[in-house]
Amino acid sequence: MVHANNGTRFYFLGLPSGHQLRAVAEDIVDASEGSTGMSEFARLVVDSVQRPMTVDVFVTPMDPYSPIVVRAAHRLAMENPNIRARMVEIMEFPDMALKYNVIGVPKIVIDEKIVFDGALAEEALAELLQAAAR
Repeated sequence: MVHANNGTRFYFLGLPSGHQLRAVAEDIVDASEGSTGMSEFARLVVDSVQRPMTVDVFVTPMDPYSPIVVRAAHRLAMENPNIRARMVEIMEFPDMALKYNVIGVPKIVIDEKIVFDGALAEEALAELLQAAAR
């Protein structure tokens, strides 16, 4: 877990290794600076989320695309305290991977219901969260 200056916590379920190390390092920088550098569009969209939500991003250490999605989820969580974002390493949490039928990564699960397979840009993930919050 990384704890940001604004009280946000970024969660890592499993050891972030391989390509995921980049996400950890960048999360630590954001947390210490208290800023994400997120686009204004994504910030406006994610600010509209008014209820608690959990975003799980399923990853493997070998996937080069997963850190982009993990970072996007963590940045959105830093902008809106209603959002809880977790990186889930599927080799260390096979039961969770099985529960959501993870056969490819990255896989995004929102509130244990809404599922998206593949990488999403920060703006697209913000819009997916906004739609899920309705």
